[in-house]
Amino acid sequence: MTKLSTSQKAWVMYDWANSVYSLIIATAIFPVYYVSMTADIGSLDTIFGTVDPAAVYSFSLTLAFLIVALGSPVLSAIADRTSKRHYFLTGFCSLGSAACIGLYWFDASTTVWLAVVLSVLASVGFWGSIVFYNAYLPEIAEEKLRDELSARGFAMGYFGSSLLLVVCLAMILAYETFGFESAAQPTRLSFLLVGIWWFGFAMTCIYFLPKPRKPAAPDGIGSDHTRLTAMIILKRVAAQVRRSKDLRFYLLAYFFFSTGVQTIFYIANLYGANELELPAGKLIATILVIQIIAIVGALSFSRLSAWLGNLRAMQTALSLWALLCGLAFLMDKSQAWVEYYFYALGAGVGLVMGGIQSLARSTYSKLLPPDADNTTFYSFYDVLEKIGVVLGTLLVGVTLQMTGSMKPAILMLGGMFILSLLALIPVREPSNASRQASLTAE
Repeated sequence: MTKLSTSQKAWVMYDWANSVYSLIIATAIFPVYYVSMTADIGSLDTIFGTVDPAAVYSFSLTLAFLIVALGSPVLSAIADRTSKRHYFLTGFCSLGSAACIGLYWFDASTTVWLAVVLSVLASVGFWGSIVFYNAYLPEIAEEKLRDELSARGFAMGYFGSSLLLVVCLAMILAYETFGFESAAQPTRLSFLLVGIWWFGFAMTCIYFLPKPRKPAAPDGIGSDHTRLTAMIILKRVAAQVRRSKDLRFYLLAYFFFSTGVQTIFYIANLYGANELELPAGKLIATILVIQIIAIVGALSFSRLSAWLGNLRAMQTALSLWALLCGLAFLMDKSQAWVEYYFYALGAGVGLVMGGIQSLARSTYSKLLPPDADNTTFYSFYDVLEKIGVVLGTLLVGVTLQMTGSMKPAILMLGGMFILSLLALIPVREPSNASRQASLTAE
């Protein structure tokens, strides 16, 4: 492997810092804890009437992604204009980690709404920080290194989050050994540890990230001049995206597969619990399998992209995703070996999840024009991802509310990967020559 510079190591380690949120809060422990805490409620009263608690959780994710999707383009343009990208990264990281710490006080069914609000804030903090974090990639690495660096970032994230998950699981499963009265106490302590881990490691990483090269605007973030300039940057980047056929179709493909990948990531445990009625321990074990294999997936698809090219490697991953959704739809709780099928499905998801996430990030960086406003360009990337998750989680929530089953939604999410494959057809393999041609000739 390539020897990394200090800033590259810091960038990779930020994945180590923040991935504990995506694993423990968004995927493995909090959703299972939320289901157990709301099991006896039946429904929650909302302004829209009584709603299933699982649907409320899905809709809360929709709200969080909608907030990020609406706010990140302007904030990204301001970051490019004012040279304050690291401040935005720090702010969103602080918000998310503080919200995770706050989840420690989710200790009864009477505090469900506190948990919902804090989970929204944690999600906003996590996803809001990602756009500023991703924007560093084109600045700290040459094009030939970006696939490997992106993969190593995801691999470190999977490894670090798995490490903390093992610690948390040990406390939860053997709570009496650690002096707890019930499993709920170490579960809530896990949320506290996530916030401390995320904030502590992230602040160290952010310190070593390079400061943006562009000079700060004299008027400051709050000035009308800066806001006007930010809007000009936003319009300029939008025009560049419209002129480039490669960027247009790549972002369309990204929208489709992000809808599938991120929604499945968020509802996997709910699917196992509600549709297959698997116990919490087996669900969390499956998530751990996914994380471990995702490390292999991220690094393997990085090698595959060097052999086949970025786009063919992505098409391979997308084809496997569509197949896995079909297999998930066919699974049923009445099947004798359903838990082992679920483990095998989890292994397949881990392989392609690590591959598609790392490749998507690095491929997009190769399609960007030289000297681009990277944060603003990545805000388009980020917004499409969030709109996709808004659509996906809304789809799951509405389907669950109307049919009482998540299976139809899983099948529709599989269709998103097929649409993504079709959208990638006009996109050319990333290279300096094709990118320049697409930006000047179209």
